[in-house]
Amino acid sequence: MPPAPTPPARRRAPGVVALALAAAACGPAPPIAVMSWNVHVGKDAEGRGSLARVAAVIRASDADLILLQEVDSVTERSGGVDQLRQLAERTGHWPVFGRTLDFQGGGYGIGVLSRWPVRSAVVVPLPVTPPDSRAGGSHEPRGALVVRIRSPYGDLTVVNTHLSADPSDSMRVQEMRRLVQLVDSVAAAGGPVLVGGDLNAEPEGRVVAALAGGAWQDAWPTCGQGRGETYPATDPVKRIDYLFLPPEVGCLDAQVLNTAASDHRPVLLRVALP
Repeated sequence: MPPAPTPPARRRAPGVVALALAAAACGPAPPIAVMSWNVHVGKDAEGRGSLARVAAVIRASDADLILLQEVDSVTERSGGVDQLRQLAERTGHWPVFGRTLDFQGGGYGIGVLSRWPVRSAVVVPLPVTPPDSRAGGSHEPRGALVVRIRSPYGDLTVVNTHLSADPSDSMRVQEMRRLVQLVDSVAAAGGPVLVGGDLNAEPEGRVVAALAGGAWQDAWPTCGQGRGETYPATDPVKRIDYLFLPPEVGCLDAQVLNTAASDHRPVLLRVALP
């Protein structure tokens, strides 16, 4: 699944990347900013189109890597718009779309925007039994988008996901078991791995514990202040959006951005690579 190219006007020149690579060789890597955000198919909580507002928040945050959930690609409900490509054009990032569902003549799923070139990308299914039901009796398969990125500070991998919204934990527990296996295998291949997304689960439950109880740390408690609620955007009462880090990656600070461009608020972290 090759990433769509970033518009040339916003792409980093090769000489700039080469200088950054040389600088990185001389000392520790500077912090990078990572965001996770459920963008509600480009609509706010009132159903109004908000892609331009989403792009403005991303630009203002100066995030290097953005993990997005609930993204439409040329569906009827979104007017045939390739949402991730539009966001890429507005932010200057490389886009990777992870289709998890064929929907209304297009696709629906998750995505990653990267300031740096993408080496590879793959969507790994997170199957459950019985299948996760959607309104109308259809099923919504879930997946994890694994993206390997060539940053100026070395290769790194991001894993983005969006777990079931079923009222019980049964679907999410199954999905999380598969996700833990996946991220452990990706980490074993070498290089830093950052894991994030909308887990539809709060921190105290068994879904989050399945990942945070192993080699992966829930970043918010280590460097965020307060409870870090992200949903609903108008008056958040739940923390269901996450970023997880391996032990070798440090979290410098974390914040939830106050925006109503979606029905979720984005979580933004600055992390230090090894």
